[in-house]
Parts: sequence; structure tokens; C-alpha cells
Amino acid sequence: MSWDLWNSCRRGWLWVYSFFIVVFLSLSAERALDQLGKFLRRKKQDAFFEALQKLKEELMLLGFISFLLTVFQSILSRICIPTHLASYMHPCKKQPSEIPTHEELLLTRNYRRGLLSTDSSVEICARKIRQWKNWEDSLWRDTPKKGIGIL
Repeated sequence: MSWDLWNSCRRGWLWVYSFFIVVFLSLSAERALDQLGKFLRRKKQDAFFEALQKLKEELMLLGFISFLLTVFQSILSRICIPTHLASYMHPCKKQPSEIPTHEELLLTRNYRRGLLSTDSSVEICARKIRQWKNWEDSLWRDTPKKGIGIL
């Protein structure tokens, strides 16, 4: 037996093992969902049972769609559409490439400088919270004790 034949046989068996694992997991999941359905029926949990049935229907539909896409993959890959339709169907319009303006360069530079600065975002947030705390304390000090107050 040549080495190439041995490798091709081994690859075939690896494919069989992986296929077996996928089928086994699928059947186990289906069996578990059936057992859960029987349990829900015994406990008279009709709403949960109906939700489980809907879940199983959706999983079957997704599996069927996946199967169809796999079977017709070669046919679907040959479908071509014109480029003007492809660019028309995108949610975002393609922006023409422009030379960045001076303001954009300054904003980018400041943004990078802010990212590379020693202040981390946690320190900045902590500083802002301390400022808010001082502001709230000054409001409470300045409000009269009698009367309605702030809130």
C-alpha cells in the first residue's frame, strides 16, 4: 500500500468520523427536545410546549434552507449581476475617494494623540465623576433647608 493511498483512506475515514459526530449530535439534540416536550406536557406547561414546538419548526426550516444552499451551491455561485446593480443594492453608498482636508487631518491627529495619552478612559471618567460630585455638593450646600429644594 503506497503512502498516498494510505493518506487518502485516512482522510476518508476522518470525513466519516466527523459526519458521524454531526449526525449523532443532531439526533441527540432532537431526542432531548422530544423528552423536554414530553416533560412539559406531563407538567401541563402548554405555553412552554407550544414555544418548544415553534423552536423545533424554526430549526427544521433553517436546516432545510442550509441543506438547499449546500446542494445548489455550484448553481448559485454562477449567478452574476451587473456591477451597477451590485453597488445600487448596498445599504451604504460608495463615497468617492477624496484627499482629506486640513481639518480632517487635525481631527485624526488629535484623536490619535488622545488614544496615546497617559490618561486612560477610566481616569477621565473618574475625573468627570469627581467634578459632578463637587457640583452636586455645591447645589446641596446652596439650597435653603426650608422649602421645596431642588427635587
